[in-house]
Amino acid sequence: MKLPDSILQNEASNDGSTINLYKEGNKWHAFGLSSFLVTYILPSVIIKKIELFECYIKSPMSTICNDELNALAKGNMIMTNEKEYIQIKTNQEIYSEENYCQWLKKIID
Repeated sequence: MKLPDSILQNEASNDGSTINLYKEGNKWHAFGLSSFLVTYILPSVIIKKIELFECYIKSPMSTICNDELNALAKGNMIMTNEKEYIQIKTNQEIYSEENYCQWLKKIID
């Protein structure tokens, strides 16, 4: 699976307060830092192990259903709502480089 440039750019510019979700069928996928935020807010969401999407890029991916999307949207602000893409701004301080690195380490191990 090759990640589109738009996903890579969205995650590269993510300041740790934005969840970018991409629709595939009846599921929504979050990658990288967005995946971290999803699993922080919804701990029951399963993270796929690091997947190789391109020759040099590895990214965690979490997948949620519409019910989980509704739970994620509660208390957070939906910034962009398109047919295949939703951007949610979190209302809480979740991200720190240390927390994110610890989370990645758990996935890799």
